[in-house]
Amino acid sequence: MEETGLPASSALPIQPMADPFPVSMSLDDVQLPAATTSLAAESSADKIYVPTTHLTQGHGPLTAHAITLLIEELRHQDLGTRLHAFRQIPVITNALGPKRTREEFVPYLAEFCDDDDEVLLLLSSQFGEMVESVGGPEFASALLPPLEQLAGTEEQTVRSNSIASIVKIAAQLTDQQLLEWVLPVLRRLATAEWFTSRISASSLFTSLYPRLPDTVRRDVRQWFRDLCRADETPMVKRAATGSLADFVTCIEPKLVYEEMLPVLQRLSKDEQDSVRLLTVHACINVAKIFSKENKALNVTKMGPILKGLISDPSWRVRHMVADKYCELGSALGPSIAQSDAMLDDFVKLLLDPEPEVRTAAAGRVGDVAKLAGEAQTIKKFFKPIGYGKQPQLSVLQQIIVDQDETTAFTRAALSSVLLSVCLVLSPSSIHEYILPIILHLLQDPSSDVRLNLLSKFETLPNLRQLLPLDELSEPILTTINDPDNGLAKNAKWRVRLAVIQLIPTLAKQLGEEWFDARLGETCMAWLGDSVWSIREAATSNLAKLAEAFGREWARRNIIPKVIALGSHKSYLFRMTAVFAISEMAACLGAELTTEKLLPVVVKLANDSVANVRFNSARVLGSLMTSGAIVLPQPLVEHTLSILKQDPDADVKYYAEQALNDINKQE
Repeated sequence: MEETGLPASSALPIQPMADPFPVSMSLDDVQLPAATTSLAAESSADKIYVPTTHLTQGHGPLTAHAITLLIEELRHQDLGTRLHAFRQIPVITNALGPKRTREEFVPYLAEFCDDDDEVLLLLSSQFGEMVESVGGPEFASALLPPLEQLAGTEEQTVRSNSIASIVKIAAQLTDQQLLEWVLPVLRRLATAEWFTSRISASSLFTSLYPRLPDTVRRDVRQWFRDLCRADETPMVKRAATGSLADFVTCIEPKLVYEEMLPVLQRLSKDEQDSVRLLTVHACINVAKIFSKENKALNVTKMGPILKGLISDPSWRVRHMVADKYCELGSALGPSIAQSDAMLDDFVKLLLDPEPEVRTAAAGRVGDVAKLAGEAQTIKKFFKPIGYGKQPQLSVLQQIIVDQDETTAFTRAALSSVLLSVCLVLSPSSIHEYILPIILHLLQDPSSDVRLNLLSKFETLPNLRQLLPLDELSEPILTTINDPDNGLAKNAKWRVRLAVIQLIPTLAKQLGEEWFDARLGETCMAWLGDSVWSIREAATSNLAKLAEAFGREWARRNIIPKVIALGSHKSYLFRMTAVFAISEMAACLGAELTTEKLLPVVVKLANDSVANVRFNSARVLGSLMTSGAIVLPQPLVEHTLSILKQDPDADVKYYAEQALNDINKQE
């Protein structure tokens, strides 16, 4: 490597050279360093390296000298310096030109395939962006060898980036170029001795197969089947199984049945549960293909596979089936999804011995009910099933009455989807089957269960037509306000916050009169909560309630309480009054805000606590500039002028800001 000619001392900053070699001219004098096999071959004791960061930040075209420094920094011992240099690869290739890039620079970069993972991650991405840098798609083959090498590294993210770059390059090639250049790469990766290359190969099939001629497709499918069946390395088999779901969508339906179905059957019985669980995704896509071509195959071929997965000894496999049950049902078709056999299998998942499986299944009850229809939903979910811990109860009743500590998550999952079942049932069926379960869940000892149920009330636009709210109002009130176990006074502030956010929805559904009598005081009590997030949400609630019930309601019920807060002995309550006024001003109208609330803010601007004063100054400025009050208001400007002389720096700052905003508007 040639010496750079830098001075011995590197203490002085290096300025961009006003040198007559801009990148727009010939850069034949830029020499690539001699090939080395290790970073250790470069000794920092022999050379002085000066980071080129300042040379690549807004100083116009780089000189030949700067490009030379960048190339040298690719082998710098400091990782940060190397990473910076690798990010400048587009700058280097632009300077070298296409011919030197593909003939000299790309082979030089290929020497770095044993570098740190961070460098390889960056390099594998850069190769995918270099098609134009090497002269266009007709010369893109120069980029494939280093990417093939990177696709065999041990770091998974590097392999993924390399495959993504190969796919990106392949998309720019003609079908003939793909056949000549990329297909050999796929073959070598798929048949490589080292397992990491075979893992990478499994991600390439779906992208390449549709563009290959029929003469080679048979071989490609055989390579894929070998990865799925003959490969004894679990990691390779997992990668191939994960790609199977997408690969079958590229293959002719007849070949899916003849070649890929046996592969799926074998993988669904693999000794590794991590392989078996991945077959669920493939089952969905294969079932969709069979539904279009030959529905009988879903019964004769896919049915046994799904039966085996549902009764799999591994809970992880059963959990995957429960999680994807609705997608499986949709893929198999309505006749199978509504069959007794299919729904009985789902009921078994709801009563699975593993809580994770039960929870996943419970979270899909609403969607399964939509697939099953009203008659089958009632029969399978709300009628006694004759087995389980309490055979005389329905499956959903067995879930909600089981108060074991391991079942809380299952009940919470069920409560979050229970109301969606109402969309499937008739009003009489809702009253007979859903209402008792709702009443039971509202008394559940777990706050998450009750909170999940209440949070879904807003998802039903015609709630009053579906549920008898008169029968639910008292249980809902008890759930929120119970002195011992109520959500409004829950020890976890996040639970209280969630309840506050539900109040406007409940108020709209249950009506103004019910809210005033039952929840009005609770909402005002939240304004004095010890947690700031609760107080903030409570002030926002007041604005939403005023918008829902109207200005006259706000005049009677909210404004007097906010005014009282402004005179509270605790500064936290007084400051909350300021925030509440700021939130409500927009929905109360200029006249009402000016008459009732503006005097409160002006008064609090002279408060003894600096926090109250500067927040009052901010709100006064906002009220004056937002059109929320009647103008002009000389008293407000006079108050802000006084606050500009306040001894507290924050008060002075916000008062000055408010006055500046007012003057700009004028």
